Amino acid sequence: MNDFLYILAVVYLKSAFISRHSDKSANILLDKISLSLLVLTIGVNQYLFYFIDSSQLARVFILNISIILITLSIIKHVPLDKNRPSFGEKLATLALKLSILLISMLFVTLSFTSDPFNFLSALTVVVAVNTLLLFGSTLTMFLSEISDMYHKESSVDFLTGLLNRRQFYDSSETIINLAKRQNFEISLMMCDLDNFKFINDTFGHDVGDQVIKDCASIIKDATRDTDITARFGGEEFCLVLPYTDIKGAGELAERIRSRISESLLKTHICDVRYTASFGLSTLNLEQPLNTAIIESDVALYYAKEAGRNRVIQYSTDMKLDN
Repeated sequence: MNDFLYILAVVYLKSAFISRHSDKSANILLDKISLSLLVLTIGVNQYLFYFIDSSQLARVFILNISIILITLSIIKHVPLDKNRPSFGEKLATLALKLSILLISMLFVTLSFTSDPFNFLSALTVVVAVNTLLLFGSTLTMFLSEISDMYHKESSVDFLTGLLNRRQFYDSSETIINLAKRQNFEISLMMCDLDNFKFINDTFGHDVGDQVIKDCASIIKDATRDTDITARFGGEEFCLVLPYTDIKGAGELAERIRSRISESLLKTHICDVRYTASFGLSTLNLEQPLNTAIIESDVALYYAKEAGRNRVIQYSTDMKLDN
């Protein structure tokens, strides 16, 4: 019975890690490898006990082989993103590997002593250390994920996955400080959906949300990881483009504008086409960020006045009170 519960606990641990990769809980009965090892280990141990050798050492040996195999199968399920594992995931992976190492050392102990008391004493220590390792690292990983989740909710726009306005300012200040040290150019882009009120009034807010999400997806696909992209409010987006002069910003804005105007968004009501207008400015490192935002907003206003669905660069002859 103890063997069954021990293996079952490790199987449930595997189930928990698998469940992190989907919204549904993993069914341990569908895990053929773990279930087969569970049945095989219990069956072999019962056979050994009743028909061949009642020695506890032999049964513990088989049990630990099964635990090692199941633990090995858990490791690949730990990271959600294999290319970018979190600190908690790295810690959990290390704990699983140490667990395998500790259990393997039991076999070394068995080769040095045949005294059941010494072996079972070593087994007790290994089980206790393993429990602390796995529980501690797993708890740390899940607490770390909860912390990351709350941080993401406070910094990311829930609808688009882009940064929210507050995080936009924080991230932009970091880039601006770096630009002051390294002396590289930064451009700023404002994007606003054309006639968005008409879309909302005609098709409803659900379709309006889909349009915003579609536009955000196009922006994300067109930009680099180093670019700061944010939903600035409503149907307006703001981008800070480091290492980019105004010409490069114009080319990027034109690519995004073209993709948006060519896209056909399929909704449950009808297929929707929409456009966007863009305002650009160069960020002066000696002036506040809001100055560049205002200049881009003025350029955006001129783009709207010129007929929408176009890119306009800010110039000093544009009046801020327009």
